[in-house]
Amino acid sequence: MRIKPDAASILAGLVFIAIGLVYLLSSGGHVTVGARWAFSLLVLGLGLTAVVGLLTRRRR
Repeated sequence: MRIKPDAASILAGLVFIAIGLVYLLSSGGHVTVGARWAFSLLVLGLGLTAVVGLLTRRRR
């Protein structure tokens, strides 16, 4: 049984990892991040994930 990777799930995971890394750097004092930027990037990343999911679903 072979499982095909889902591009939308991988992208969503990468978005959450990136946001986590930014907050980790922010807590160390290396980067300054406001809540507005974090929320905007989260919405943008999840929107991009939705578009990728729709595009890859139509190909199947």
